[in-house]
Amino acid sequence: MKDNFHQFDQMVSLAKSMSSHYKTGSAWLYLSACGDLQRNREIISQRLSPRTVIDLDSPDIAFEESLEKELNCRSCQTENDSRLFAGCVSVRRDFHIDPYGQMTFCCFVKDPDLRYDLRKGNFKECWEEFIPSLGDKVRGSEEYLEGCGSCDLRKDCRWCPVFGYLEHRRLSAPVGYLCEVAKENRNFKTTGGKTIAATIRLPA
Repeated sequence: MKDNFHQFDQMVSLAKSMSSHYKTGSAWLYLSACGDLQRNREIISQRLSPRTVIDLDSPDIAFEESLEKELNCRSCQTENDSRLFAGCVSVRRDFHIDPYGQMTFCCFVKDPDLRYDLRKGNFKECWEEFIPSLGDKVRGSEEYLEGCGSCDLRKDCRWCPVFGYLEHRRLSAPVGYLCEVAKENRNFKTTGGKTIAATIRLPA
């Protein structure tokens, strides 16, 4: 967060003092599951600059290329496919159940239509029927097809439909902050970390 980023080096030193292995968490902040406007304004105010995000969490180009080759996709969305979660659902082998018995394939999924109520059903039905059905069921709107789905920076972006929902309560919605992070990500890959100008296509 902006307010304590000046202590980042100390955080790393503390981690190293406890173990030779440590990991930096998410370098950017997504919005709250509850959608509270005041809480979200506070979160937005604490986001680091896109450049700092990439400095903290630089892309591993070799790993990304091997992952793309292995899975034939880089993220949930595949080329020329409006199915938002098809790629993700087909390869994930984990699940998430919240304290209220709502189950789905990812902890970031907060859209009620994508969550299964275990109090009214059972795990087997959710795992074998409900979750697999979401791959074909959930499709991007025109907003997605004309925006994130056809963006030149798609392979450099950390956008996911779940973040679009958290930000705007729409799975197809772009996240402006992540657009800027994507530009910096592309810059890093093409210039070895030097900042250059980049453009991005967004829906009108």
